[in-house]
Amino acid sequence: MWADLENAFRQRTAYLARALSRLIFPPHCVVCRHPAAEDEDRYLCRDCLARTAFVSDPTCPRCGHTLGRHAEADTRCIECRNVPLRFDRAVAAAHHDGPARQMVLALKFAGQQHQAFPLARMLAARLRTTDILERTQAIAPVPLHRSRLRTRGFNQAHLLARELGRLARLPVDKDILRRTRNTPPQTRAPSLTARRSNVRGAFTTTSPPAVQGKTLLLIDDVMTTGATTSECAGTLKRAGAKTVFVATATRRMNLPPPDDTEPAAEPYPVESLVPPPDLDE
Repeated sequence: MWADLENAFRQRTAYLARALSRLIFPPHCVVCRHPAAEDEDRYLCRDCLARTAFVSDPTCPRCGHTLGRHAEADTRCIECRNVPLRFDRAVAAAHHDGPARQMVLALKFAGQQHQAFPLARMLAARLRTTDILERTQAIAPVPLHRSRLRTRGFNQAHLLARELGRLARLPVDKDILRRTRNTPPQTRAPSLTARRSNVRGAFTTTSPPAVQGKTLLLIDDVMTTGATTSECAGTLKRAGAKTVFVATATRRMNLPPPDDTEPAAEPYPVESLVPPPDLDE
C-alpha cells in the first residue's frame, strides 16, 4: 500500500515538475526551433516528426540496410552479402536524411549536445521492436581518438550511449574500447576497401575481462558501410565478447526513404518515443 502511494506521489510530482518547466521554458522543436504545441512531442514538432524517415522492416538481418517492401525478412542484402562484417546485427532508427540527418549534424559538428536525447529516444524505440535490448549486458560507444576528443570536446557516440543506457536501464562502459590511431574521417575514403583499410587495427580493448562472454551493444551516430563498427566489433570479439550488436541513430541507405506520396509506415508508435516520467529530464 505504502509503495503504491509513494509511486503515485512520485508520478504526480514528476508531472507537476514537467508542467511547471513547460510553463517557464516553453519547449521548441530541436530541428525547426518552432514552439511546440501542448499536444506535441517535447523535442520534435508534428511536422518534423512526420518528415523523419524512420527505418522500417524489412531490413537486412545483418547490416540493417533497407531491403524494400517485397523482400523476404531473412534475406541478406547486396550491400553486405560479400562483406566480412564482424558484428552480429546492426539496426538504425532513421534514414540519414531530413530532420534526423539535421539532428546528427547539429550534434556532431555544431556542438548541440542536447540533440543526443531525442536521437537516443528514437533509437530506443527502434531497438524495442527487436530483442537486442533484452539480450544486451552492456552498452559501449565507438571511441574517438584523444586528439579529436580534445578538439571537439565530447564524443557524440558516448552521449548517445549514455542517454540510451538511461532509457533502457543498461550499464554504459565508455572505456571498453580505445582508438589507438587518429584515423582520417571516413568520409574522405573513396571506397569500402579504403574505409576498411583506414580503420584496420585502430582500436584496442582496454579491459578484456570486462567483455569476455558478454553480449554488447555498440553505439555510433551514423553508419554508412559499417567499416568502423565492424572493426570495433572484431576487436571486442578477439577479446572474448560473445555477441556484438550495433545500433546507430541514422543509416545511409542506397535506397531512398519512403515516397511522401505513399502512406507513411509507422514502425513504432510515436508514444513509444516518450521515456518514463523519472527519465524525462
